[in-house]
Amino acid sequence: MKDFVFKKKFGQNFISDKNLLEAIVSDAEISKDDEILEIGAGAGSLTKVLSENAKKVVSFEIDEDLKETLTDLNLKNVEFVFDDFMKNDMQSIEKRFGSSYKVVANLPYYITTPIIFRLFEEATKLESITIMVQKEVAERVCAKAGGKDYGILTVMTNFYGTPKIARIIKRQMFFPEPNVDSALLVIKLEKNKFSEIDNKAF
Repeated sequence: MKDFVFKKKFGQNFISDKNLLEAIVSDAEISKDDEILEIGAGAGSLTKVLSENAKKVVSFEIDEDLKETLTDLNLKNVEFVFDDFMKNDMQSIEKRFGSSYKVVANLPYYITTPIIFRLFEEATKLESITIMVQKEVAERVCAKAGGKDYGILTVMTNFYGTPKIARIIKRQMFFPEPNVDSALLVIKLEKNKFSEIDNKAF
């Protein structure tokens, strides 16, 4: 990785602190029976910890320059997909899993909301979403009704599940260091939370 050139267009900010990575896996409540979808493998530090704690990991990475770094990790229960998650059919993605799976990811800030909305609207086997996002985004998701942060992201998230901020992650934990702090957002999905409401119409 010493010669790797970080790409702003992919929003690349990596984490290597093992204690933090273990804490993320703990907050996501990963067990040996779980199958995981990771969006954005980066250098594979989170991928490795996920592989040690889960049954199976399917990890998307858009940057082909990371292929050698990731495949050299030789993680037996990890399937790397070197492609853009947003351009892959959700039905095809879900065929890679059994009856259910969880999302755990360090998401690029610039595409956080489109990914969250896509998972809400298209995923059928998804149990939970545990993602590192910009602190302000997490605060909007978990905002109380009537406050200045309350908006469509809050409404949509609470329509599909129950969110909470598991921990605040200081910008110094990332490399290269971003301009803002992050938060670990955990969303437990509830498929029939509002079963009397038509999802499409809503």
